[in-house]
Amino acid sequence: MYRRSSHLLGFLGASHPSGHVVHATTFFGIPTWFAWRHGRRDVAVIFAGLVVVMGPGRVLPGVHRVSDVLGGYLLGSAWLLIVLTTHDAAGAHPDVSPPRC
Repeated sequence: MYRRSSHLLGFLGASHPSGHVVHATTFFGIPTWFAWRHGRRDVAVIFAGLVVVMGPGRVLPGVHRVSDVLGGYLLGSAWLLIVLTTHDAAGAHPDVSPPRC
């Protein structure tokens, strides 16, 4: 499958970064993080697997280049880091049980 390259050295074209990968990284990354924190490693591995599988699922059919997918992982991970850091800084700690009355 032939794709036209963007005029900006392949960056910031119509397919860079891969939106599917960005959304999968953020959407499935949040439950991955919380499952891992709560000791549910099995659930965390399943959600992380969904993130990992999205990349090859976009490259193999020829919809995206590897650079598009890597950019998607990078942007999604950066956004996920911001969201989780903000969540922790805001004092929202799901590990702490509310006081019993």
